[in-house]
Amino acid sequence: MTQENRKATIREVAQLAEVSVSSVSRYLADPGSVRAYAAYRIREAIQQLGYEPNTFARGLRQGRGRTVGMVVPDLEFFYAKACRAVGDYFYERGYAVFVCSSDGDPAKEQFCVRQLQSQRVAGLIVSSSGLNPVFLEQQARQGVPLVLLDGESLPPCDLVCADYEQAARRLTARLLATGAPAGLHLLLGEEAAARTQLCRFLQHTFAGIVPRHVKP
Repeated sequence: MTQENRKATIREVAQLAEVSVSSVSRYLADPGSVRAYAAYRIREAIQQLGYEPNTFARGLRQGRGRTVGMVVPDLEFFYAKACRAVGDYFYERGYAVFVCSSDGDPAKEQFCVRQLQSQRVAGLIVSSSGLNPVFLEQQARQGVPLVLLDGESLPPCDLVCADYEQAARRLTARLLATGAPAGLHLLLGEEAAARTQLCRFLQHTFAGIVPRHVKP
């Protein structure tokens, strides 16, 4: 790994902020637990170094197991590949990944998250239906590291999503190359699919775009 690509450590953050490592750790868990001036220095050090906390490692140190929970709407196409990639990544690091399918049902999504929480997983990766923002934020604040996949950003969760802007640009170029369209329709298998980032981006990019829901 080159010097430019090397990730900053929590010890380097503490050194730059002139505080203890434990102070940085407390700040990452709860910024309000650190005195205001120290919190300011830590925040500045994090931004200057580009430090990214390892939320899964924190979960493991809190006494959680070597398993990761993953909740996705289905196990086809994009999500099947995502599950395989996540499984391979954690397998190489000695973790097992438990995958649950919510079918885009917010009640089932909550059930899956709660069950995985009860197994004391080291962390959760959730591709949400978009109908559980308050619930998911509450779960994240309970101390289990939560990463959202292809959805809305919620504090204090991390968000991972595809580069939909590049996909929309390619779609735009393809459409214009074949002639300006009179109208656009998105054919979606589930109504919840209209809340994905790609659909929202396309609706923002193209005036008059109409989502149409069809049964898969």
